[in-house]
Amino acid sequence: MANFVSSTVALLRRRPELAVFVVGVVLFAGGLASLIGAQLRPPTGGKLLAEQSTPEPKPGRVGPNIGEEVGPYIEKKKALASQRASREPNEPTYGIVVFNSYRKASEVEALMKSRGIEAVAIQTRIPIASFKPREIAVEGRSLVTAALEDKDVVTDDLSVLERIAGEVKDSDFRQVYEQDLRLHREALTHLGDDPVTVFAAVVRGTNASVGRTASSAQVRYVDLPDDPTDTPEDSTFAALIPEDTKTATFAVQ
Repeated sequence: MANFVSSTVALLRRRPELAVFVVGVVLFAGGLASLIGAQLRPPTGGKLLAEQSTPEPKPGRVGPNIGEEVGPYIEKKKALASQRASREPNEPTYGIVVFNSYRKASEVEALMKSRGIEAVAIQTRIPIASFKPREIAVEGRSLVTAALEDKDVVTDDLSVLERIAGEVKDSDFRQVYEQDLRLHREALTHLGDDPVTVFAAVVRGTNASVGRTASSAQVRYVDLPDDPTDTPEDSTFAALIPEDTKTATFAVQ
C-alpha cells in the first residue's frame, strides 16, 4: 500500500490535471484519503516549462511571454545575436538554441560539438496531446541519456495508471483512465533509444560560438539574454515549441 501511495503521488506531481479523477478513485477504493490534501509539485526529474510561463520571482527571463507574437520576437532575437557576435564575439554567454522541429538528442549533441558550445540543459516534449514541455539538466551526461528521462517518466506513470485503473469501478472514471492509458502508450512509441523530442537546448559558450549555431538548417533562432549576465540559475529560460508559429503557447493554451 505504501508503494502504491508514493507512486500515485509521484504521478499527480507530474500530471496535476489527474488530481480530480484520483480523488474520485480514492473515494471508491478507500484507504487513501490522505492523497486529497497532497501538495502537487512538478516532477523532480525536470522543470515544467508550462510553469515557467507564469510569473516567477526571478530577475530575468530569456524567452517570450505566453501569448506574445512569435514573428517580432524572433526577429528581435536574431538581431541581438548578430549584434553581440559582431561587437563582443569572445564574451561568455548563456543562451537557448531553438530548433525548427523536434530533433533527436544525438543530432543536437553533434551540432553543439560542431559549434564548440556546451549544452547545460535540453528542453523536450513528447509531441502528442496533453504532454507539456520539460527542461532536463544535462549534468555531465550525454544528451541521449538526459533525453531518456522522458521515457522513464512515462513508463512509471503508465505503471501507476494501470494500477489505478484496476481499482476503478465507475464507468465514467474508467473511461477517463483508459483514455490516459492510450495517450501514455502512444507516447512510448515516440520514445526509442534516441527520442525525437528535443526542441531546444540551453547552452553556454561565447557570443560568437552561440551565434554561429543560428546558421544551422536545423535551428529556428538563437535566443540570447537581453542582460548578458543572465544565467539559468537566476533567470527563466523558455523556448518556443515548434507548434508555436503565431503566438507563444508553451503547449498550455
